Amino acid sequence: MSMLIKVYYESAGVPATGLSPIVNIRNLSTYATVVVGGTMEEVGDGYYVYDHIGYDYAVPYSVLCDANTTTLADTDRYVPGEYVNPGETSSVTGTSVVGLCNQALFMLGQKAIISMTEDSEAARLCNGRFTYNRDATLRSYPWNCATKRTSLARSATTPSWGYDYQYALPTSPLCLRVLELEEETASGYGWKIEGRWLLTDATTAYIRYIAQITDVNDMEILLKDAIATRLAADICYALTGSSTQQDKMWMLFEQKIRQAKSVDAQEGTPLVLFSDPFWDARL
Repeated sequence: MSMLIKVYYESAGVPATGLSPIVNIRNLSTYATVVVGGTMEEVGDGYYVYDHIGYDYAVPYSVLCDANTTTLADTDRYVPGEYVNPGETSSVTGTSVVGLCNQALFMLGQKAIISMTEDSEAARLCNGRFTYNRDATLRSYPWNCATKRTSLARSATTPSWGYDYQYALPTSPLCLRVLELEEETASGYGWKIEGRWLLTDATTAYIRYIAQITDVNDMEILLKDAIATRLAADICYALTGSSTQQDKMWMLFEQKIRQAKSVDAQEGTPLVLFSDPFWDARL
């Protein structure tokens, strides 16, 4: 497997850019050198990264990065590198969690982050708000990549009143929103969601629902774009102090949802969806 290594260089308190650093990696169990002079890639703002191919979780490593220039003092030139958390691979593309966060930050005119846990206000906001905005975006629209079908297990416990049966909603993957109950479509049975239960008089329950997606690689491009835009709107005021810009970002997010609707209308037979009052009002 691989693991990303990051390093930060500065000169006189200013981020050092335009360098061509190299990295040396040693196995501390055997003292063998496993990487010599690996070329690091510049990310920006003094940060550089290297993809350690062949990384082994069970092996302890030492990582020494060399700025590969005489313009820096030795104390600044030779710096220990750090492994970036798995799943937080730094990227300026939307192929990782950090990548989506960086897309949001770029919309706000902010600098990119390397890790969700780095010591910066942008990283702290992204780390605290990403999951919420991902799930809220998934719930806001029946994305093709997040739509699942399944049958539900009927509980031995029945509702106190109003309905004859209750069914547990899916947890793997987690159900974020029920779109359709087949028994209503076919036979007219009513239903209601209360907590993590679907209540109905039907003796079976086949549903179509929006599932939680945690792997960015499983998301379609329009979904990734919408998540980044919603995150940007959510953290905009905290980073920029501008309510005007925040309002513009929310408007842009609504445009992303309309765009997804337009594209989906061209893919397959249109499906009848149950109303969501919040989005009906806004869109």
